[in-house]
This record gives sequence, structure tokens and C-alpha cells, in this order.
Amino acid sequence: MGIPTERFVEKVDDGFLCGICSEVLKGATLSGCKEQHTYCSECIKSWIPSRGTSCPACREKVTESSLFGLKALDRIIGGWRVKCEHAGAGCDWQGSFADLASHLTDDCLYQLHPCRFAHKGCLVQVSSKTLYRHLEYGCDYNESICPRGGRDCGGEGKGIYLARNSSEHFTVCGRHK
Repeated sequence: MGIPTERFVEKVDDGFLCGICSEVLKGATLSGCKEQHTYCSECIKSWIPSRGTSCPACREKVTESSLFGLKALDRIIGGWRVKCEHAGAGCDWQGSFADLASHLTDDCLYQLHPCRFAHKGCLVQVSSKTLYRHLEYGCDYNESICPRGGRDCGGEGKGIYLARNSSEHFTVCGRHK
């Protein structure tokens, strides 16, 4: 539940790895044991109720109330350079870990988003890079304007129909006959 080490541009020292998931600490949290073992917040919070109230490394008793977040460590990790999680698909962005979320939300051409017609029922997840192709050729919920008469074709819906209904539209289109 941490951050995969291969996402970082530079090699990460083992001291920054979670003792549960072995990934880079995400929401760095001290367990509250005497040895001050450090884990991802999510990892240690799911460990305690499922595996007992002991530190995974030293087995000393810990509770959720003994956990302590390390914001300074999170800020340090947030400044480290990472590659986009879609680097394997072709995204060449590199920046600070703290900026990764905004890159994925605002800039990444490879990040999947719901189709813009999800509210009409399209369940496809598409990247910005493939959105045009999906809307033009693959989305059954995309609205099309009659190629023969536009909004004045005389068909139902004033020449606007869902792409999946194109064959039905042409049977009622006044310009298609």
C-alpha cells in the first residue's frame, strides 16, 4: 500500500521502505514501539486489527492510539523525483512525488478517466490519448448529428441520435429515403 520503488528516478534507501509492504513509505507512521519502526499508515492500521496488537518487526505491543504520523518524512519523500505511473505506456513525465497526483488528473495523456458519456451509461475508461477514437468509433452513447440533413433531417430528435442507434435513425430520416 506504499509507493512502488521502481517509480522513483533514484534508488531509494531501505530505511524509507515499509516493514509490511516493502514499498516506499506512504503516510509514514511510527508504530509506537521502543524501536520506532516505521510503516505506511494504511499498512499498520490494517495490520493491528487483523494480526494482533504487536509491532510487525519487534512484536512489542502497539495500539492504534500509539501510532504517530511523520509529516516531515512525507514532505521529504514528496520532493523526490518519480516517473509517471504510465511510463510503461509511453508517458515521459518526471517530477516530484508531490506533483504526481496533479499530473495524473490534469496533464497525463495516458491516465484513464470515465468516458464523458458515463452519465448516459457508457462504462468505458479511456485515456485522453484515446478519447477521440473512442468517441468517434467506439462509444455507443455519443450523440451524432445526421450526416445527411443535420438538425433539419426530419427524423426523430431533430437529427440528433445516439451512435448506437444510427441504423434506426436512418429508417426514419427524411433525408435518407
